[in-house]
Parts: sequence; structure tokens; C-alpha cells
Amino acid sequence: MRTALTLSAALLAVFLAFPFLVLIFVAPWFLYGSRPPSGIAGALATSLTAAAEAAGVGMVLGTAVGYHLSQHRFPGKEILERLIRLPALLPHAAVGMALVAAYGGPGSFPQPGTAVVLALVFVSLPVAVGEAKAAFDRVEPRFKQAARCLGAGSGKVFWTVTLPLAAGDLVGAAALTFGRAFGEFAVPLLFAPDPATASVEVYRLFREGQFDPSATLAVWTILVSLISYGLFFGVRFLVGHRLGRSGR
Repeated sequence: MRTALTLSAALLAVFLAFPFLVLIFVAPWFLYGSRPPSGIAGALATSLTAAAEAAGVGMVLGTAVGYHLSQHRFPGKEILERLIRLPALLPHAAVGMALVAAYGGPGSFPQPGTAVVLALVFVSLPVAVGEAKAAFDRVEPRFKQAARCLGAGSGKVFWTVTLPLAAGDLVGAAALTFGRAFGEFAVPLLFAPDPATASVEVYRLFREGQFDPSATLAVWTILVSLISYGLFFGVRFLVGHRLGRSGR
């Protein structure tokens, strides 16, 4: 039984990893060295910049809302949590069309980059709120209670106890939010296709029959995403290790 399960897990791992390994070896990305073609570099820069801005906005909002959801009970809390998850649960093409219907199609904003950031904030905000709430949930109540016993008010408890203890998890949340924003495709394609993000440019190049540049850019997006998710899991491991040691 155990052997069959191990074999099944190995086959599943190969099934999931095989396409990415083929793409990495097929794409001629190594030929470009440190200077990829301008179209690829521009799309990659757009995605990096917009995703970083979206993660910044998302984490400011997500930290505030996540803290409120974690620490307080109020009427409509469950409804609010479900609404926040909505952009992550609905088809992304439908989310893109909803933004077009609400704010106008491409060209509706004086600064095209603003529309890109708005699109990425919209799709990544559920991640920011959810991970921020989880970060505050993991803060042990005994530390906050000790601060209150010493006369600290709610604001001081937040800034001196809760936020510092949750800071590691919040860094991981920012990395995951960035990765979610960076990888989005359908919403920018419909709502803010210009300037093109990396994912949109991969699609455009592929449709134009330019497989090599498309595959090259796809590999770069994979590398950036792996770094982002690696940072998230690395921070999560370090924070868990630290909490494990402090609980002994």
C-alpha cells in the first residue's frame, strides 16, 4: 500500500513538473544573457513595478482589514469575508469584464499604468487580507493580555506587541501578494492591456507566432514567481521555527 502511494505521489510530481522543465530547456532564454530583447524587458519591468505597487497598496489595506477581522466581532463579518474572497473565486475573465463595466475599458484612465495597478490590486487583495488575518490570528493572546495588564491601551498593544509579533508573517504575506499580482493574466488583458504585463505579452507573442520570445518571457515569469513564493515559504518556516522555540 505504501509503495503504491509513493509511486502515485512520484507520478503526480512528474506530471506537474514535466511541462515546466520542458519549457525551461526549450526556451532560448539563456541566449539573451543579461540583456533580453526590449519587448521582453519592458513587459517584465511593467509587471515587476505594477505588482510591487499593487502589493504595497494591498498590504496597507489588507493589514488594516485583516487585523479588524482577526481581532473583532461585528455584524456582517462573515459576509464581508466572503465578499473579499469573491475576486479569487470567480472566473478571472468575468472579473476583468466586471472592471471594464464599472470603470470603463482600455484607455479610460489618463495614466495607463494606473489601470494596470488597479487590476492587480483587485485580484491580489483577497490574498493580502487573508494572509494578514492569518498572521494576526497566530499572535498568542497571552502577550497582548500581558501588555494590557501593564496598562497599555489597544493602540499601544497593536504597535508594540501585535504588529511586531506578526511582522514576519506579514512579510511573507507581502511576498505572496506580490506573486499573485505578478502572475495575473486575464484581468489585465481585458481591463488594462497596455502597457502589457509579462503574462499578457507572453500571450501576444505566442499569438503572433513568436514562440521563442514568448517562451523566454514565460521562463522569466516562472523565475520571478518562484522567488516570490520561495520567500513566502521561507519566511513562514522561519516564523514557525521561532514560535516553536518560544513555546518551549
